[in-house]
Amino acid sequence: MSIYQPNGTIGKELADALLALGLPKSEHEVFMTVYELKDGVAAHFVADALDIPRSTAYSALNSLVDRGIVIRKKHSGTSAFMTSQKIIDNYIESRHATMRQAKEILNTTDKTSQDS
Repeated sequence: MSIYQPNGTIGKELADALLALGLPKSEHEVFMTVYELKDGVAAHFVADALDIPRSTAYSALNSLVDRGIVIRKKHSGTSAFMTSQKIIDNYIESRHATMRQAKEILNTTDKTSQDS
């Protein structure tokens, strides 16, 4: 069972917004834990905080790194995972750009089918 609780209204709103942008539910608690500890956190701490297996924490963290919403930095031989306002802004902007591109493709496809 998870002990994660979003930190106030902003934490809840951010978690909801990220879910709406397509962040899988399986990763959002891990992300929010990293978000609240912006200075960096080891995977085993995330696993302990959320009462999940370390392998699950590593998998979610690696996926978040691949998505570009979390970064990994080596510190004294240990990976520390972190995020920042700038990283989150870049992730949101890239999601918006992808949605705009999809909309343009749909509009072009719709115009082409109407011309036929």
